[in-house]
Amino acid sequence: MLDKPMTSSRLFASLLSTAILSATPLGLRAQTGDLPSAPAAPAPAKSIFQVPRGTPVPVAQSTGTPPSAPDPEMECYAPAEGIYGKQKALPPAQKEAVSRYMFVAIHEMEMEWDRHMPRAANDPWVKGKTVAVRFAIMPDGTIDTPVVTMSSGRRSYDNHALDAVSGSAPFAPLPEGVKQPVPVCMKFGYNTDPSATKPAMPDL
Repeated sequence: MLDKPMTSSRLFASLLSTAILSATPLGLRAQTGDLPSAPAAPAPAKSIFQVPRGTPVPVAQSTGTPPSAPDPEMECYAPAEGIYGKQKALPPAQKEAVSRYMFVAIHEMEMEWDRHMPRAANDPWVKGKTVAVRFAIMPDGTIDTPVVTMSSGRRSYDNHALDAVSGSAPFAPLPEGVKQPVPVCMKFGYNTDPSATKPAMPDL
């Protein structure tokens, strides 16, 4: 049987649908699986921290023996601290006046020291000993507390040396214009010459 002839309206609709399909771009009709894959995201940068933040991490370890501390400045076998440290240099005229002043002060201490000599110091069988006493003469002639900075090893000698210094004070005021204390290191020799003795430094 022959088909009925297609009416003009049906023919137009058929042609329109065919034209629309043929005009659709290929990309729009392609399935999503045919599309190229998106570029992969870059890998995150590697952290320089390998341990949790706040964890102490040794940077370097010291090797060998650390250097020893420098020797302290010494004044009369004891640390040169306070008024016994480095002082401003005196003008030449005052320095000369202090030198003459100390000659008299030392003579007074030697007289006091000789006046009350311990009995053991006259024993020729007792080995010679040296005592060092440190103190400072103030501008008015008074002294601070004398201290034995090098012991003889005999209590009677050490006490005798301290008494010789204390018994000679106060001295006359320092020469005019001298406003700073004058440190003194007085050495007393018992059966020995203190100037020729070179005792070891005390363990301070």
